[in-house]
Amino acid sequence: MLTLTGVTYGVFALVLNLMLHLFMDSARPPPIPVMIGILVFNAPEGVVLGLVGLGILRLLARSEGGALQRTRHGLRRNGDSNKNS
Repeated sequence: MLTLTGVTYGVFALVLNLMLHLFMDSARPPPIPVMIGILVFNAPEGVVLGLVGLGILRLLARSEGGALQRTRHGLRRNGDSNKNS
């Protein structure tokens, strides 16, 4: 899933770049090898950054003594009374 997120980010970056040349005369679309490189680089980048984020969440949960609870809306502290979750 994290790989897909990285590739999606790369696709959005390429689409924005291609749209830019419609509005600016000096903008040129990137060559095909550069487009492929963006996608190939962003896939592992999404994985790495996602794993860093998961690691930070685990560290926070440990530092709070396991006081963080995962819900479908995100994280909350155990014992918090939140009627919306």
